[in-house]
Amino acid sequence: MTSIFDPQQLNRPESLNAWNEILLMDMVAAFRDLDEHPDTVFTVLTGEGRFFSAGADIKGGIETPPPESTAAQTKLFYMRKFSREMELFRSMIDHRKVFVLALNGPAVGGGAAWFEGIADIVVAAKGAYMQVPFSSLGLVPEFGAAPTFARNIGARRANDFLMFGRKCSVEEMESWGLINRIFPAEGFHERVRGFLKEQLAVNDGKSMMETKRLQNAPLRGERILAMFDAAHALAERFVDGAPVERFRKKTEQLSKGQPMCFCFVLRSDVGYSECGAWREDKGLLVELINRPFTSETASYYRIMSPICIWTINTYPSKACKSNPRLWRTTHSRWHERSAADRQ
Repeated sequence: MTSIFDPQQLNRPESLNAWNEILLMDMVAAFRDLDEHPDTVFTVLTGEGRFFSAGADIKGGIETPPPESTAAQTKLFYMRKFSREMELFRSMIDHRKVFVLALNGPAVGGGAAWFEGIADIVVAAKGAYMQVPFSSLGLVPEFGAAPTFARNIGARRANDFLMFGRKCSVEEMESWGLINRIFPAEGFHERVRGFLKEQLAVNDGKSMMETKRLQNAPLRGERILAMFDAAHALAERFVDGAPVERFRKKTEQLSKGQPMCFCFVLRSDVGYSECGAWREDKGLLVELINRPFTSETASYYRIMSPICIWTINTYPSKACKSNPRLWRTTHSRWHERSAADRQ
């Protein structure tokens, strides 16, 4: 029996399906596996929750190269970081199944620019919108989005959308020819499934996939070149430093009026530590005792903390022994706040 489609969901609704490294790697693996699946005709990419995707997950800040890095080293640092995205887009460009993008809700940043030009069919939920704040964040349209949008909706409309970050409804995008169909938001996923079932009942799956190949094969070289050109331009923006500075200002704006949050690490000189995350209105969020301390552990807690503005210095065990009150006071304060919060 032929499988109608294999749906792939962006399933991080608590973060509005924002992209992180794990999600990107899962996507690369999924598209690779689905490309070899013998019974699949449609590969559907959609989201869980009220957003399709809010773009990149910047809660943990932007990873930066060592401060002593030269311009060339900085560019190579970011080009290596972009390798996951580039492999994802290469696999999408070469994907043999009919790629259906199903926008279940708003698509922002990469969620609005990455897939629309590569997808073979785009459907959306009524009331959704698309917006890309590239210029406001010191970025550029990523991974070939600029020529793709110019070709699909015209250069001037593309400039309005990509340069100025104009918020466009899916109804407007449908009138421009970027979206095939709009379904009611209620029961959206079921409606998409029903629509694809109808197509497969009438049309031959292999014929549809062959039509896709004939359309896309002449565009492959152009798309791959555009992807590399955009990665080069994006890396150069990071060499200039504009994105890091603009992301920093954006994070500060988002944190105004929010509870103070920080993470802490108390480390002994034998390599063990107590670490956790603390929030002003919630007390102790997470704690691990006697866990070997690594840089990855510290990074994890920086990411977990909603607004990380303070990290406590580590204390060697000798210092704690010479001043035991320091350890007890610091240690008990978090426990007291956490206990009070539970009552």
